[in-house]
Amino acid sequence: MDKALKFTVEKAELPLYKVSQLVSLTPAKLMKLDKTKGSIAPEKDGDIVLTDKDLYVKQVYVQGKRVI
Repeated sequence: MDKALKFTVEKAELPLYKVSQLVSLTPAKLMKLDKTKGSIAPEKDGDIVLTDKDLYVKQVYVQGKRVI
């Protein structure tokens, strides 16, 4: 995901928030998982990837628990 995010931000020249939706919420919607995946909101799984300013993964949380 970090490579797709970084590549799209650089090449498509889209804002980070829009690219984040494209690589997270859009696939969740396509797979009909958007009730629990693809964004952060109450009643969702709490999966999130945190990156540094260069968009390299620094921390990963799955169901609200840190895994990386």
